[in-house]
Amino acid sequence: MLEMSTVGPGAVRDLVVRLGPDAQVVDAPVLGSTPEAEAGRLTIMVGASPAAFERVAPVLSAMGTPRLVGGQGSGAALKLAVNLSLFGVATALGEAMALATSLGVESGVAADVLSSAPWGALLRSRRGMIDSGPFPVQLRMGLAVKDSHLIREAAQAAGMMVPVSGAALTWLESAQGRFGPDVDFAAVIAEIMRQS
Repeated sequence: MLEMSTVGPGAVRDLVVRLGPDAQVVDAPVLGSTPEAEAGRLTIMVGASPAAFERVAPVLSAMGTPRLVGGQGSGAALKLAVNLSLFGVATALGEAMALATSLGVESGVAADVLSSAPWGALLRSRRGMIDSGPFPVQLRMGLAVKDSHLIREAAQAAGMMVPVSGAALTWLESAQGRFGPDVDFAAVIAEIMRQS
C-alpha cells in the first residue's frame, strides 16, 4: 500500500498493524504543490524497506524524485519536519514584516528587502497576497492547521518540545479564523500584519 498523504508516523504504524504483517506499507508524502506536481517535479520522501522502495520507485518517478529516507514512517516524520520549518519561516516573515511596518518602514520596502534574504523565496512566491489580496492556493490554510496539529502530536509522542510550532499554530489558527480554511496558508503573513 502506498500512503502519500500528510499523516504522522504514528498513523503509518497504525496502518501497518491494521493491514497485518503480510502487507507492504510505503509512506511517501511529497514536498511541492500544484505547480511541481503538474511538472512532475515533486520531492517524494519515502519511508520503506529498500526492497519496497525499489518496487515503487518507478511509479513515484513519474511524479518527481523519490528518495528513500528511512524505514516505515520515516517519510511521514520528515514531512512533518519540513512543514514545521515552512510554517516557522512563514510566521517569522509575518512578524518581521509587522515589526518593520510598525517601526515606520513602508510595507513594500520591507517586503523587497526581506525577499532578497536567504529565506525570501517564500515571501517572493506569495508577494501578491501581501500586496493585493488573494492568489492561487498552493497549500490550503486548513491543511496547514491540520499539519501543525500533527507536528505537535508527533513531537509530544517523541517527548520533544517544539515551541516554534506552537507559535506558528497560534498564528495559523488566527488566520484561518479570519480568512477561512480554503485560502493559501501564506495569508498568515497578512493576519500577523493586520494584528500588529
